[in-house]
Amino acid sequence: MIMEIEDKNFKITSAQKEQIISYVKDNPCCKFYPKCQHPKHQSDSYLHKSTTIFENSLTRSLLTKNIKAMITHMWAFVTYENEIVNSLWHNHYRDNDNEQLTALMYLTDNNIGTVFEKDYVTKAETNKWYVWDSKLNHKPLETKTNETRIVITTELEVYG
Repeated sequence: MIMEIEDKNFKITSAQKEQIISYVKDNPCCKFYPKCQHPKHQSDSYLHKSTTIFENSLTRSLLTKNIKAMITHMWAFVTYENEIVNSLWHNHYRDNDNEQLTALMYLTDNNIGTVFEKDYVTKAETNKWYVWDSKLNHKPLETKTNETRIVITTELEVYG
């Protein structure tokens, strides 16, 4: 099941979006970049250490569903105008005993959602968190972007 949780109080400015793009450029996904399997423009998994706006929004949103969770990883994924989105099936499950969730938020209006193994497709709406079990395979829809697409993704461990 994919939960859709709107955060009506969340606002992001153009300047903040530019900061996210800069973060992605300055903090690439891994030490093997650019010869890795990650999307072309993906940050490291420590975005939540540099800004709290997404963590605050996600915590507020999860509490409306009585979910208490801790962010373990958070990153940004950018696809620039006229690029094709890197689309590989994957999940975010890490082998341990804790219940794990994945959440994402689209920061820009775009026509590229996320498709899930069970044929569910998100609508890529801004100011909304999409939350699901981390074992669920998913991928971005593979298509060319009309404009720059920015997505925030998190891995969470549920507690309480």
